[in-house]
Amino acid sequence: MESILDMKNIFKIVFVSFIIISCTKRNCVTTSDLSFDQLEESNRTFYKFSVDSFDISICQYITPNGDGLNDTFEMNSNLKSKDYISTKFRLLNACQEVIHVHENSLPFSFPDEKSLSDGQYSFTISVLLDENKDVISGGGKIRIIRR
Repeated sequence: MESILDMKNIFKIVFVSFIIISCTKRNCVTTSDLSFDQLEESNRTFYKFSVDSFDISICQYITPNGDGLNDTFEMNSNLKSKDYISTKFRLLNACQEVIHVHENSLPFSFPDEKSLSDGQYSFTISVLLDENKDVISGGGKIRIIRR
């Protein structure tokens, strides 16, 4: 009798865990922590990374709804090609699978937003500036949010 109760509890734990995981990581894309209604679409929010006088800014959300505001990935930088040795931008889904890589040039490219599901994607950047190993690096989340 006791082992049957234990099995029922184990089954409940496994079942609830499966529901929680499948609801938050559908198709390896985590649901965004922001909804479209929480955004003021005309204001852009950027991650900022810098070393010395060199800066890179990466948008925090994309709203590909065709209204001309935040419809595409945006990256800003004051770096010129002579200012760095190498670059790398990686985009990952919630299962930590790399879904896009852009190397050795700026600005970074991004996959077609229409081909990506709504939700959060992780990114990492690294820019090797010189032989002294000065590096701009960092990461964050890019959210794709549709109305």
